[in-house]
Amino acid sequence: MFIALIGHIILIISSIPPVIVHPNGALAALSLAIIIMGLGTGGFKANISPLVAEQQRHNRPFISRTKSGERVVVDPTLTTSRIYMVRFLLQVDNQHDRWLL
Repeated sequence: MFIALIGHIILIISSIPPVIVHPNGALAALSLAIIIMGLGTGGFKANISPLVAEQQRHNRPFISRTKSGERVVVDPTLTTSRIYMVRFLLQVDNQHDRWLL
């Protein structure tokens, strides 16, 4: 994540007026910023899914009671699937917001 931050800083630097005056330098800084942000983001997003999967404590289904006394079966596979679906739903929702802008 720190690498992506450096890319954002370079991107900001590439857009300040003294740098824009020199088109080749501005284009080089922009290209470098995009490459660094891609490396930083790619390394970060690729590790989110395994990190979420490791947080699941239970490996086998078990029976639990709710506050109302109802007995329910807690299935770790379904819990992990739901976590991923919510994560990807939020990711798709964020991309949809970008398309609307």
